[in-house]
Amino acid sequence: MKKLMISRKDLKNNLKVVRRILKAHGKDDSGNYPKIIAVVKGNGMGLGLVQYAKFLVNSGIDFFAVANIEEALLLREVGIEAEILMLTPFCNEKELTKLIENKITLTISSIEQMELLEEIAKNNDFEIKAHVKIDTGFGRYGFLYKNPREILQSFQMCDKIQIKRNLYAFCKTHG
Repeated sequence: MKKLMISRKDLKNNLKVVRRILKAHGKDDSGNYPKIIAVVKGNGMGLGLVQYAKFLVNSGIDFFAVANIEEALLLREVGIEAEILMLTPFCNEKELTKLIENKITLTISSIEQMELLEEIAKNNDFEIKAHVKIDTGFGRYGFLYKNPREILQSFQMCDKIQIKRNLYAFCKTHG
């Protein structure tokens, strides 16, 4: 049987190197250095979601990405306070409300999702953080990249959804 061995010392060193490179590139338009998003989906890629996430928090990571609601809520249950991005689209209003209550950053991949989120946010007085998924050609899911102005205009109608700067930068450089 094959076994995956991860050196904690080497992983910590790699994180230091990546931070140094990011810092050398400077701050973004908001005056912040880029963050490292640790993708811990799939049970921490087989390393154990909780154990791996706690190690990464102790190594200075403050932003995680997960694949589903169970992973997101488990990280909250064990006390992870870092920002958590759910990479996959959300399904229903009940799950969505649970994610919002737990301050999970959502991925919006369609106008229908955006409208549902805005409605739930208004009805419950929620503020929502979200990332926008752009389909760049794989055809899996996401807004089609060919019309960034339409995407931006759709989100400008939202009062309760906070979109990260990525979309605005995308629209400025591609349209």
